[in-house]
Amino acid sequence: MVHLEDFFKELSVDVDIQGQKLVAKRPIPAGTLLMEQAPLTQVPLPSIRRQRCNYCLRRASLQCCGRCRSAYFCSNTCFRNAWLHYHHVLCEPLEYDTYTNVDADRWLLERAALTLHSHARLNKHNSHSPPHLKYAIQALESYPQQFNSENEDDQADAPVQVLHGVPPPDHATHTPGATTTCVPTVAIDFQDVSDMLAPFDCPFTAKELKQVQQQITLSRFDIWDPEQHLDKVGYGVYPITTLCVAHSCLPNAAVTYRQDKQRIVALQDIAPGDIISISYVDLTRPKQERMEDLRRRFGHDYVCSCDRCQGSLAGLDALLTLPSATALRYDQAATILDDDINSWNMLATVKQLQTDQQFTGAIPKDTRMHPSEFSHYISRCINPEIYAKDQESIESFHSIQPFSAFARFAQPDMQLLTPLFERLAQLASVPAFSVSMILAAEAALRKYMDKQLWAEASRCATYLFVVYRLVYPALHPVCSFHATVLAKTCWNFLVQMELAGIGSKTEKIYLHGIKTWIDVARESAMNTFGQESSLYRDMVDLQWVFERDQRLR
Repeated sequence: MVHLEDFFKELSVDVDIQGQKLVAKRPIPAGTLLMEQAPLTQVPLPSIRRQRCNYCLRRASLQCCGRCRSAYFCSNTCFRNAWLHYHHVLCEPLEYDTYTNVDADRWLLERAALTLHSHARLNKHNSHSPPHLKYAIQALESYPQQFNSENEDDQADAPVQVLHGVPPPDHATHTPGATTTCVPTVAIDFQDVSDMLAPFDCPFTAKELKQVQQQITLSRFDIWDPEQHLDKVGYGVYPITTLCVAHSCLPNAAVTYRQDKQRIVALQDIAPGDIISISYVDLTRPKQERMEDLRRRFGHDYVCSCDRCQGSLAGLDALLTLPSATALRYDQAATILDDDINSWNMLATVKQLQTDQQFTGAIPKDTRMHPSEFSHYISRCINPEIYAKDQESIESFHSIQPFSAFARFAQPDMQLLTPLFERLAQLASVPAFSVSMILAAEAALRKYMDKQLWAEASRCATYLFVVYRLVYPALHPVCSFHATVLAKTCWNFLVQMELAGIGSKTEKIYLHGIKTWIDVARESAMNTFGQESSLYRDMVDLQWVFERDQRLR
């Protein structure tokens, strides 16, 4: 008999199962790895399967399978594991690539069915199946039946939504690094899959395959790569997570990935007995969209009772659902953002704000609240002491200190933001806090970085960090990743200024801020992604370069 409690005992972690929910057994510091698991099965995105190992998703030198010429692996170990579970069936001796137009949903279903069958076959013959599989399969089969039937109805009857002003097809439609619930975009012919598997002694009926599809839809996650701008690189099935880890829009843990391994990391100090929670939705989305996403995974009756959905932080969603925010099209947001980024002078704005000692948080009704104004307003409300009259002279004051202080803003203190949200909600328009503006900024950030426009990139990264910090905990992968981006773009901007002959006075002002951001980014990357991650190593290297540069000046 397989018990999920044994899985966590084998991991030797500080969590336990109570009523099918993961809880802390003892005090857990922020940055602690709570769980790491391999997927039940996984597939790379079809568009990049020649660039990623088709088993572990590692980006490496790959070799094509000599028999089918359609699968790519980074090592003999990955090839053997794939062959053991599914590739011995999917591998057909053809002279061309059969997966050129493969549908990822069907591909994932085929692999899942073959993995379930191979595990049963290996156990029957007392052979060894990977140890994690028995726990993953136990979790998969433990899903409440009502989830399966409800999600079946959702997929069959869900109306087609027409979204206006969405990003172009080559841009992301969700925050990079966010978890969402995916359902097949193309109907799967279960009978065709059954007929394909039958000759290989894999007797799944169409009805059984339909149930497997429902189960893997509930436990399917986008796998993203922190080393590639949090880009999605594949899909993985992680049943233990969906079954045992609760949801919250104010989570105390988060999912990260190392190749195809899913890791759950504590985002804050967790007390004994506290339920471990992650977010299963994109937290930049308003409440209605989040609930629709959650109910696709957890059933029609699911209700989130966190402070953001039901409590004092509900003002966040009031801002996201302002008529001006929902009506703002992606192309309009991109135009506003481009003009605002090009005219944004952080140093001049901070200097001007320092002279205003009568700041009460009140906002003139004609305020545009474009990204630059929004970023400075939020940081000033949270850190008013930075703008105090007895602050150091502007020559030694750095322009991004308000934003780096925001990075360390404690999650429990987010309650202090309630009056801020109420004031912003009184405005006719807050375009900076809208889904369209966030998506436009993500696309613009990549464009600026590709073109090495580091001044614009650093401003765009600052705005994105402020927005994400409002909806995500400080150590969430989305915030930690963008902290590293901000450190890199600010450093590159400084180098560009030096090469352009900008005065040393300005350089000194920015140097203070960059040092702070490197410290913030290094600490965040270490806690969120681990010391083995390239993001952490990049920040250590950048710190060394920065300190050497200071010694040579």
